[in-house]
Amino acid sequence: MFKKLAGLWSRSGPAVTPPHTVLLADCNFPRPLHDAGSVETVALIGSLRGLGFQVAFLALGEFFLSPDQRDPEARAALERQGVLCLSPSPDQGATGDLGIADACASLPSVSVCILARVCCGGAFAETLRATFPKARFLFLPHDLHFLREEREALLQGDGEALAAARQTREQERHLLETCDATLMVSRYEIDVARQLVPGALCVHLPLTRHVTARAMSAGRRDIGFIGNFGHRPNGDAVRHFLDVLWPSIMAHSPDTRFHVIGDGAPDWLRALQSETVMIHGHVPDLDALLKRLRLTVAPLRFGAGAKGKVISSLAQGVPCVMSAIAAEGMDFPVGVTDTCCATDDARFIRMTLSLLQDDALWQHVSDAATRMVEDMHGPDVMKRQLATLLDGFSLLP
Repeated sequence: MFKKLAGLWSRSGPAVTPPHTVLLADCNFPRPLHDAGSVETVALIGSLRGLGFQVAFLALGEFFLSPDQRDPEARAALERQGVLCLSPSPDQGATGDLGIADACASLPSVSVCILARVCCGGAFAETLRATFPKARFLFLPHDLHFLREEREALLQGDGEALAAARQTREQERHLLETCDATLMVSRYEIDVARQLVPGALCVHLPLTRHVTARAMSAGRRDIGFIGNFGHRPNGDAVRHFLDVLWPSIMAHSPDTRFHVIGDGAPDWLRALQSETVMIHGHVPDLDALLKRLRLTVAPLRFGAGAKGKVISSLAQGVPCVMSAIAAEGMDFPVGVTDTCCATDDARFIRMTLSLLQDDALWQHVSDAATRMVEDMHGPDVMKRQLATLLDGFSLLP
């Protein structure tokens, strides 16, 4: 659908004059309090700015929206950091008469262009190449969309969706082939990408989170699920948890409540609100709620990429019981793998109950999780990975 955006561009923001500019082309301005992908986008922008780059952000999705549907605060948050925001002017409707080349030509130069997601920045790859022929191009899939689509299609037995997933795979394969490098959050998907395109340069950019303090078990209770319900794997995961896993957990731990946290809860889920199933919707201060929860769950049955819900929980020292899909692509220490990574529903239930009931086990997992986040998912890790890649292209300012 983003191909319909061609020819709808205008520019606003201050002049850009530093030696190297990175243009990040994505769907929308990031909203880190609402979805995990935005958290990673903000971390990426921060790392690039920390390396001395000017960052420009091209918000493709803004051109589908009328002015009253846009999120001016999301844009303003980037501009306050010194990011140049390219999007419709405040009084421009969902159509316009300026092209993307006209908008971006006002940038004196672009050294690096990051194409976020196959359906967003990736849909404008050729236009941006023509506009910035000397730039290095990086593909940022966030997750391999074809893999998520394929898994959902197979789970549902949907042949038409499976055919669409194969088209997405070819689009992502093309971007892997034609971009100078691909930035990937999942180690598993690096292997998948190299099978698709042998020799592809894939750089691991781990999910980034901060650890504030050691967590303690005292006063904690209940189970949480974190997820934006605009993302289909989340709705399926919560339905599976409530239908298949929750009855057995409740039978052994009847005082436990289940908290569902995230935007866009569907009507069927809101109808299940009760004394034991709490539907919170969007929670502005997720960390405050995590400080009260005993554990979180991620019973995903399809999906791709590394999971922000998992790493957000572990960064606060809150164990997260995960399905194999949810655990995929991250390097967990033995203490987390053995107690939190479930290969079937029966193990998922046993692991959940053990962490609800055993304080010593909970503390062991909590400490191992926060050490892992500090060592492998701190902001300096992403910055170092980017510095190594861009230095190899002789692009560090």
